[in-house]
Order: sequence, then structure tokens, then C-alpha cells
Amino acid sequence: MVIINKETNTDKFVVVQSNDLIEALYSPALTARAHKVARLIFSLISPEDKDLKLYSITIDAMKRYLGYKNDVTWGRFQDDLRDIADRLNKEPIVIKTTENILTAYLIAAYAIDYKKGVVTFEIPLLLKPFLLELKRNFTMYPLLYIPKLKSSYSIRLYELLYQYKTIGHRTFELEDLQKKVGSEYELYGDFKRKVLSIAQRDLEEHTDIRFEYKEIKTVRKVSALKFSIITNQPKQDAPRQSILNFLEEAVQVDEKPELPDDIVQILKGWGMNEKSLSKYINLGFNVILDDVLRQNAELRCAVLENYYREKIALVENAPNTKSSPHGISFGEGSNRVGFFIKALQEDWQNPKAIKEQQDKDVKKKRQNVQKRLKELDFKKDFLKKQQDEEKVKIYELIIADVLIFDLVFEETKKSVTAFRDTVFPAGMSASECFKKGGMSRNLLAAKMEELFPEKFSALNNIFKKEMLEIEKESEELKKMAHSE
Repeated sequence: MVIINKETNTDKFVVVQSNDLIEALYSPALTARAHKVARLIFSLISPEDKDLKLYSITIDAMKRYLGYKNDVTWGRFQDDLRDIADRLNKEPIVIKTTENILTAYLIAAYAIDYKKGVVTFEIPLLLKPFLLELKRNFTMYPLLYIPKLKSSYSIRLYELLYQYKTIGHRTFELEDLQKKVGSEYELYGDFKRKVLSIAQRDLEEHTDIRFEYKEIKTVRKVSALKFSIITNQPKQDAPRQSILNFLEEAVQVDEKPELPDDIVQILKGWGMNEKSLSKYINLGFNVILDDVLRQNAELRCAVLENYYREKIALVENAPNTKSSPHGISFGEGSNRVGFFIKALQEDWQNPKAIKEQQDKDVKKKRQNVQKRLKELDFKKDFLKKQQDEEKVKIYELIIADVLIFDLVFEETKKSVTAFRDTVFPAGMSASECFKKGGMSRNLLAAKMEELFPEKFSALNNIFKKEMLEIEKESEELKKMAHSE
């Protein structure tokens, strides 16, 4: 089960979907709130995941994410939450691929735990190929703009246009676009006023892209739309930090800590009464008076049960007649309880345990470094694949201009001296050689980048900056690992 909490790495709050899923046809009955919740759930999926999991969010976090005021009643929000979840569970989307047509739902099931104040979502297994282990033909965009968008059409247009952000333009057949955004307006005039105009203002005010569009007419009737996609600085930007603050604080199950019955019975057997026992258990790790000690204990023990077992073992191994390692002696009876409470509050550990913990900490640190290095390698591969996908779109634009691509073809052949007839067989056209793949494709791609650097410079600069940041962090981690 995936739950957002304070330790969640905010880097993963991006929505990653296959392009087939982005191109899906959406039900008009899916509201803006339903779309927002679906993207929040998708953003919790880690690129390292091999399988879909359960994804849980507290109800309070959901209210903040959706922009509800603090004074909204539980009854009102309960009805809205059920409506959102029901729509995600019952309103179909249609995904068309080269192999099949899939009718699916954005969530397979949901459960609301009223006691814990948590709602848990399950993503349908059939969506797995469109959300996990994506190696090509996918789009990744930041979640942080989605909560501010006012309509479901704005969210869908943002996804559909962001997919072509690097290319800078995209053309839709009008009927196809209406189905993709889930429009219920049959007349173009209504679609223009209630979908396009609202989304145009919405994206410009709240996201990192904006758009202009031209109408393409067939027999004086609008049949298609050509969009120009423009990088944008939001006019009323939802501050990134405020969104990330929500994400970092979002899901914390606010329930009283519990301990296994065997621990409770040991403490009662030592003479701790019910009232005191409840008091200390309810404090959780806050029973530790020093902030630094508390943080170390939480990292070391992870859960309260481990902390209590650690202190019980300390008491049980302490001498009954001689001074304990901390200068306190006790016999059978109530002194044992006092020793235990003091050990809880000051996080006492015996020297052997401290040494063992130090060794564990060093080992854990090394493991964390290695884990982060693997994550960075994965991220590097992830970015490289995304860059390659974006380059393919630029290649296709150049190839579409036959005269220009023939020039590329001739210049490439001139640069090949050995095995020219093998790489570029006689009678094979420029586009056929590119589609052939292998060395011929690589040489043609390289020549396109050489002859038209301005078409690739913006894309390369974006990815170069991210790659340099990854390399810098990797080097620092390697130095850290080497110094230990």
C-alpha cells in the first residue's frame, strides 16, 4: 500500500502515462474533481514499481488537495467523495492502441475507512501497461498545476497539448478532440465558448503552457483545430511550495498508537497501571523528551513497538541488585516501572546496543547511497528515453518535408565512404532507409541534428540541465561512499 507521508520524496509527484492513455476517449460525466483525484493517484506510482499497489490518502488531505475550505462539514464532503470515487469507478474511458481497443475505468474499487479517516483506491490491472515500466511513447508532466484547473476540459487539454510541448503545435480533428476531452457540446459554437475559451484562460493563468488555435474549415464548417503550444509563466501561479507542502504532509493516519498485547501484559506485570500505560502509549515517540534523541529513535526503530521492545529488553537484562548501566538499581516491583519510564523518556541504550546500532547505521547509510545511485541511474535512463521520444517527433517533422529530407539523405550518403551500398542500398528511398533502422537510421538522425541544430537546441538544453544535476549528485554520493 502506498501512502503519502512526510518522508515521501516530492520528486515523484509527476504524472506519467503512456501516450495511448493520454489519447483515450473520456466520458463527459467525469468531473474536474474526479480527474484531479485520478492524477493524484497516478502521481503516487513509482517508476521502480513492478506491480500496481493500493494507494491511500487521508480524507483531510483530499479536502486540501481539492480546495475545500476548513469549515466544510463532513456530511457534505462525504457525499462529494463518494460521487468522485463512484465516477472514477463507473465512468468508462476508451483506450485505442495499434493492437486493440480497451474500455477501462480509472479505479477498480475504493474503500473509505471512517475510523482512520482514510480513502484507499485500487487501480485496475488492465491499466498496468499504460502506467508501469514505460520505456517509450509516454508523457510525464508535473502534478502541481492540476489542482488549480477549473474544468475537466482544461485538465484534458493540458495533457493532450503537453504531450506535444517540444514540437510546439498539434492538429486535431474536431470530432476526435471532443471525444478525447469528454465534451458534451455537439455545436461548435458551444464547444468554443464553454470548452476552448475556458481552457485557454485556465491554462494561461495556472500552468506552464498556454495555447492559441486556428480553425480549419471544410465547406465553411469547422472540421479541425490547429493548436500552437507556448511555454508559459502562470499569471496566478499556484505556488509550487504550497502544493508540495500538501503532498509532504498529505497522508498521515491520525490514530492512537497501539502495542501488541504481549507488551501490554509485560508492563502490567511490572506494576504499571492502566492510566499510565495509556498515557505513555498515546504519546508515541513524543514520550522521548529530547528532539534529537526522538528523531534518532524514530529512524532506528521505525515503529513504536520496536522502541518498547528495545526498552523492555534493556530492563530485563539489567542487574536486579547492582547498579544498572545508567546508575539506577532496582529489585522486584515498582522500581522496574520507574526504570522503564526513564529509559523511554531518555532513550537509554546499553553500550553493546549502541555499538550495534552504529554499525547498523553505517550499513544502512551505505545501502541508502547505493539505492539512491540506482534511482539516479534509472532516472538518467528514463530521461534519455524521453529525450529520444521527443527527438523522434522532430525527425518526423523533417522527414515530412520531402525536399529537405532528400537533402539530408544526400549529405549523409556523402559522409559515408565504407559500406555505403550496404548502409544505403540502391533503389531504397530516404524515408525507407530511415525506417530500416540500424546504422542508416542513426546516421540520418545524426545528420538531421547537425544540419538543423536550432530544431533540437531547446530540447537538448532542457535535458542537458537535468542530466548535469543527476551527474553532480551521483559524484557526490560516490565520494561519500568512498570516504566511509
